[in-house]
Amino acid sequence: MAIRNARTLLGVPRLLRVSLGSRSSLKSLINLAANCAGARSAGNPHATCDVAGAGNGATATPNRARRGKPRIQAKDEPTGYRASARPYQWSPDGQSIAFLRPLSRDRDGVFLVPAIGGTARKLVEIYPTGLDDCYAWHPDWHPGGRWLLIVDKDSAERPFSLFLVSVETGERRKLTSPPPHFVGDQYAAFSPDGRTIALVRSTNNEHVSDLYLLKLSDGLTLKGELTRISFENFYIGSPAWTPDGRAIVFSGGDFHNPSLWKIALGGSVAAPDLIA
Repeated sequence: MAIRNARTLLGVPRLLRVSLGSRSSLKSLINLAANCAGARSAGNPHATCDVAGAGNGATATPNRARRGKPRIQAKDEPTGYRASARPYQWSPDGQSIAFLRPLSRDRDGVFLVPAIGGTARKLVEIYPTGLDDCYAWHPDWHPGGRWLLIVDKDSAERPFSLFLVSVETGERRKLTSPPPHFVGDQYAAFSPDGRTIALVRSTNNEHVSDLYLLKLSDGLTLKGELTRISFENFYIGSPAWTPDGRAIVFSGGDFHNPSLWKIALGGSVAAPDLIA
């Protein structure tokens, strides 16, 4: 099936993150889809998937049709409030799911829930982005499975930055500091070896941005400065690494009708190629 742009399938960038990067995540995604297949064969061809959390156990279950797209939801048992648990990300070993859930008008939470069921655990609270695309602030797992890459900021007036958060201790490490007048950094993704982060830095116009690389040491501390690798002066979103780490695929162009691009990495930065 031809992909017309990077939003065709379940926000295709996230699908690309799985299919291009993690076999275990792909296996888990297939398992989740299988849980919905029974509902489809039983007469609901557009069944979607829920994850129930917060004290009610977390399970992948069929949900009512929603434009034919699968989704994961979280249920807050004390209030019965259902909030779309998006965007979500499988851990490298496929045992956990990290997702965001709104807590209040000015706070979101990053939660972890076992893939096979259990209680959702709040890892950290963050500022909501208020941006048009929910995938701009998705959490991303380090390949080692012990750290999450998140988007947050120091205060309501500051731009968005990238932080590492330990899934074991909740320790936070700030990685980037955009200029004060920028929207900030978002759409962050670890390379397959975990040594480089691809990120999008947006100017004071969230629909004008560029792609950057940030290198990390073995201890996941900063190693050098940010390197800008795109100069297109248009919207860029959802970078996804190829399995060999030698290229990045991303959505770009007009925010409301983006195309799919690929940029090769090497000794010199080349202009991105339009691929769909």
